[in-house]
Amino acid sequence: MAQSLGSLLINVEANTAQLVQGFNKAESVVNKATKSMGTAIKSLAAAYVSLEAVDLAKSYAKQVDELTTVNNRLKLVTKSTQEFKTAQTELYKIAQDTRTVFAGTIDIFTRIARGTQNLNLSQKELLDLTTSINQAMRVGGGTAESQQAALIQLGQAFSSNFKAVGQELGSLREQAPRLYEAIVNGVLATNKEFKTLVDKGQEATGVFRKWAEEGKLSNKIIIDGLKSQGIVIGSEFKQMTMTIDEAMTTAKTSTQNFIYEFDKITGISQSVSTSIKDISSSIDNLSPEEI
Repeated sequence: MAQSLGSLLINVEANTAQLVQGFNKAESVVNKATKSMGTAIKSLAAAYVSLEAVDLAKSYAKQVDELTTVNNRLKLVTKSTQEFKTAQTELYKIAQDTRTVFAGTIDIFTRIARGTQNLNLSQKELLDLTTSINQAMRVGGGTAESQQAALIQLGQAFSSNFKAVGQELGSLREQAPRLYEAIVNGVLATNKEFKTLVDKGQEATGVFRKWAEEGKLSNKIIIDGLKSQGIVIGSEFKQMTMTIDEAMTTAKTSTQNFIYEFDKITGISQSVSTSIKDISSSIDNLSPEEI
């Protein structure tokens, strides 16, 4: 049956209205979904920023605490505020010049100073020894982490006057071979008894290990030996080209020192430490009834 023009227009209008209604419904769904996605994205962004802030705070605290700890020990081996400041400044220069970790450089200086108090070494002698040790570490190669571990072992050996240090020397031999070699060669060059044994045909490293096992080594023997190797080690170090790892170490040292100095000016870590201590004290003073 033929359809009239009027009925056709009515059908078109109805279908158009239904189509528009469908579009409006679809738009509403899309808008709702988009809004939900926006909220979720904002929540994720906020969570990410919060986590980043926590990580940043942890990193800041770690950097400050590390230098605060070693500088506290440095204060104990310096006789005045001026001597402390001089040592701090010079050790920073040594760490940067030798591309070595700053905290580790301060640590080895303080351990040598503590272990050699009876030898009456001057601050310059201690700084020169620290320089030679750092340079030998770099000449020997290895990562910053392995060298830091070797410095810790050497520091422990100095703390014990090189008695019962088999494990420490073993670690030093593996992780800092050039420094170990310099120590052995230095003892050979400065200790008559040691030299006599080597001249009779004994191998130098073998004699050194035996002396370590028998407790015949001492800080004085090691210090005298290292002093004799300073020029040789320094000459070798000058021929070394900076590696990317070493460059990263200098950048870390610069950043850490900046953060430490910034913290001293602003007092941020001290304020946080005081606040945490106050909270701790408040908790300790709480009675069961108040909880």
